[in-house]
Amino acid sequence: MAKLPRYCYKPLETLMTIRVLVLNAATSVNEPLTCAIEHQQRDSATADYCAISYAWGVPNFTHQLLLSSGADVAHLAITKNVDGLLRQMRSLDIRRLWIDAVCLNQDDKTEKSRQIPEMGAIYRCANMVHIWLGESDEAAEAAFELFKTYGRGNDLSEWSLGGLLREFAERPWFHRRWVIQEACLSRRPLLHCGKLRLPLSALVSATQQLAMNVRTYQKIETEY
Repeated sequence: MAKLPRYCYKPLETLMTIRVLVLNAATSVNEPLTCAIEHQQRDSATADYCAISYAWGVPNFTHQLLLSSGADVAHLAITKNVDGLLRQMRSLDIRRLWIDAVCLNQDDKTEKSRQIPEMGAIYRCANMVHIWLGESDEAAEAAFELFKTYGRGNDLSEWSLGGLLREFAERPWFHRRWVIQEACLSRRPLLHCGKLRLPLSALVSATQQLAMNVRTYQKIETEY
């Protein structure tokens, strides 16, 4: 097969215009990532996209995204982390996305200088924000199960909860500058860790319970 050309971005028409990545459906997770890019007004009544909040990670562009425009197909290099999260979104049939690695022309400094200040509005106008924490592991599985346990109204041991929260919070997403903007301004933020999913509110509730327990024990210690 002939080598595909690199994808060439079309300029955004206005400050209110965004690009939306439209993933094509696939029958298996290992199929190539294919998609198209559409331009739309972010605040229009017909705006239909979900925003992705994630950590870029190591900037090694070892994977590729295939983008079609009519009969033409081009490629765009992406990182392993972006490849993984796009495959997970596709498997959940979440296929209209805004993600900065693809929807912003990373080679156009002028565009980035105009669009980055608008990212708060982009996340606020999204139908939903999906927070990608990376692939799952045993610690993540235990943490998610514990957060779900709290959601069912069960009490949690501050020891088990505290240890899992500390380990869980070491994931790169929690150390980004834009976490508050992307998560707090969004509608119904949902955490993803591999195939695991959980509302961000469950994590917040577990954290609040831990803080309350710590304050209670500190008060008891001071009284004695």
